[in-house]
Amino acid sequence: MNIAKHKRLLKPLFSLLSVALMGKVLSMLSRLVMVRSIGTTSMSLFSLINPLMILFINLAQLGLPIATSTLVAKKPKDSRKFFVTAYLIGMGLSIVLMLLIFFLAPVFASRALKNDGTRLAIYGLGLLIPLVTTSSIIKGIYIGKGKVQSTTNSSIAEEIFRLLFLVFAIDYFGQKSPELGAFGAVIGMALGEVGQTLYLFFIAPRNVKKNCVGWLFCGKYDSIIAASELLKISLPATSSRLIGSLTYFFEPIIYTQVLSRINIDQAKVLLDYGLLTGYVFPLLLMPGFLTTALSNFFLPEIARSYENNNLAKTKKSFYQLIFASLALGLVFTLIIFFFAEPILYILYHDTSGKEMVRILAFPFLIYYIETPCITTLHALNRSRSALISTIVSSVLRLIALYLLLKKFYIYAVAFSTIFSATIDILLNFINIVCIFKGHNVKSRFKIKGKKDSLRVRVGSLL
Repeated sequence: MNIAKHKRLLKPLFSLLSVALMGKVLSMLSRLVMVRSIGTTSMSLFSLINPLMILFINLAQLGLPIATSTLVAKKPKDSRKFFVTAYLIGMGLSIVLMLLIFFLAPVFASRALKNDGTRLAIYGLGLLIPLVTTSSIIKGIYIGKGKVQSTTNSSIAEEIFRLLFLVFAIDYFGQKSPELGAFGAVIGMALGEVGQTLYLFFIAPRNVKKNCVGWLFCGKYDSIIAASELLKISLPATSSRLIGSLTYFFEPIIYTQVLSRINIDQAKVLLDYGLLTGYVFPLLLMPGFLTTALSNFFLPEIARSYENNNLAKTKKSFYQLIFASLALGLVFTLIIFFFAEPILYILYHDTSGKEMVRILAFPFLIYYIETPCITTLHALNRSRSALISTIVSSVLRLIALYLLLKKFYIYAVAFSTIFSATIDILLNFINIVCIFKGHNVKSRFKIKGKKDSLRVRVGSLL
């Protein structure tokens, strides 16, 4: 019986990991083609505007995909209403952000990032943002209807479209200038979103394909009530993500501003940041998709057992998740540490970051348990605790970055990132352990009648 049960559990887990691996391989392949085609300088420019891109995407989405999927799952008959309302809100935000980009790109490039070469890539974000908003809201509809496999396939379609552009067209941009190379990288992402949206459109039912554009303009499906329901879910859901995005947004600004004041060569500042965030970080964090897949696999089990007051099973699932994530992380860390140079050469045709990889490989091992801890807190209905931990760790990250930059230069970015992750994990882990212990204390006090009411209150306080 136990063997059969384990087989039933392992089969979907391996299936999930396989799909995640396929998507990651394609994503990594796209990145490799891009890095080799546009060169280090273009990649450094692209890395500088990455935080701005992530911030704008999160602002445009505003958690609407999560809210849409949640409400469609609860009220499938109102799916058109939620789709139209969410899309109109998302596109409204996207248009505002596009206007901001159009007017403020030169200011942000020259004054905030201290690099005019990023201007063209920032303009490219104006094209990317509405495309990401469109695809993410459509994916939210599919997830709400339980068609998760379709969204997984759409991500693969996204990477294929992006890869085709990179193989056949990115050389044109890269050969012209570093600025155009960075702009081409943004265009590649935009075309990937187009591919994803087209895939989701073509697999939709015939009546949806025929009428979906008309729904947006007929005035029948947009609703203030639906907007209120969407925002009630989306705003809390996106708070943590926005805080992380803002932290990431300020990182290159602090980095470039501080180092420019101490007369560090700006070309070196740019190349070091591009090397760390464009080459080293992606390699160190590459296996992170496995811990994300593991966390998504264990999340329903942890939530279900906690809801049923089965604390022993909740603990067991949590610790299994932690140990499995650490084991996977340790294997990849050892490989990356001992074979840093050949891996970098195979992936990027460049071994410049080998010393960085070796120095940071083992400290970055802690990252493999960050996602499991956050996922577990959400499963235990402690999203607020996770948000507080994110705020604290994000603020401390920026403070640490500012204090360490003058002494450690580019390594300050890595050290502050590791420090922030450590604080976040410690706070989340302490919260989880306290929840488990608090549950244990409360479970000792059983209500047997009015005589025990005092003991119940004391137990609750403990």
